Amino acid sequence: MKLNTAISKILIHEVEIEVCVARLARKVAEVYQFADEVITVVVLQGATRFADDLLAMLSSKFKIQYIRAQSYHKDKSTGRVRIEGNIDGAVAGKEVLIIDDIYDTGLTLNEVKSYILARGARQVKLCVLLEKRVKHEVNLQIDFLGRLIENSYVIGYGMDYEEHFRELPFIGVYKELD
Repeated sequence: MKLNTAISKILIHEVEIEVCVARLARKVAEVYQFADEVITVVVLQGATRFADDLLAMLSSKFKIQYIRAQSYHKDKSTGRVRIEGNIDGAVAGKEVLIIDDIYDTGLTLNEVKSYILARGARQVKLCVLLEKRVKHEVNLQIDFLGRLIENSYVIGYGMDYEEHFRELPFIGVYKELD
C-alpha cells in the first residue's frame, strides 16, 4: 500500500503528538506522585508506540505489562473482544493504568478494565491517546485523554490498517475509509 494514496489528510502532526504525550505524562505523574508502584497495562499493538513515549517521561515506579485485546476485523468492530495475555499475578492489589490508543466503541477498553479488576486490581484508571467523537457503545470514564478526534479511521503512530502504516510518525485519516 502506498502512503500517498492511503491518507486523505494528516490529522495530528508529529510535533503535536509530542506535546500531547508530554502533557499526559505530567498529568499521570501528578496523579500517581505518592504511589509506590503502578502497573501499566499496554493494549497491544496499537498503543505500544504511545505507551513507550509516555512511559519514557515517567519514573521507574511504572511497571509495564502487555495485553492483546481485539474487537476489530479489518475496519469494523466485531462486537466481541478477545483478550490474550497473562497478567494474573501482576495486578492483584495494585494500582493499574491501562494505556490504549483509541476510545471508539468502548467495548475493548471496558473488557480490558473488567478483566483487570477481576484479577484483583485495587484501582484501574484509563489513559487513551485519542477519543472519537461518537456515541460510544460503552461509556467509560477516561482519566487521561490526549485528544478528541473526528469519527474517521486513523492510522500512524502505532495504529494500523491491516498491519500497514503503524510506523508513520503522525496520525492520518485513512482515505479508503474516510
